[in-house]
Amino acid sequence: MDTDRYQYAARPSWATWHVAGRILVVVLTVMRYTLFYPLMWLRMLIVPLTHACAFLTLIGLVLAAVLFPDRMLLWRLGLFSFGAFAAGWAYDGVLLLLSPRPLVLTTGRADRWD
Repeated sequence: MDTDRYQYAARPSWATWHVAGRILVVVLTVMRYTLFYPLMWLRMLIVPLTHACAFLTLIGLVLAAVLFPDRMLLWRLGLFSFGAFAAGWAYDGVLLLLSPRPLVLTTGRADRWD
């Protein structure tokens, strides 16, 4: 069987890879915008809620340490407080990764985009 005729068709050219790469970039950009804006909108609910849970549980941890020195209760309160803080921090990290424009906070001038 003569396979020389099919050898060129089996390998995509550089133009095919270029077009496929551009399509992939467009699809990922659309997905990025589609995920970022609803998550950013939900941030005003999720981050204050996680910070409030972390703060209130930390106060509960201090009160429980004074009033009820049960080790298991203290571990649960401490882990829940840290978990709530970590969840809010991770949510902001996901938003920073998904942001279409750079949202890195620096000490430089804030009125220009580099």
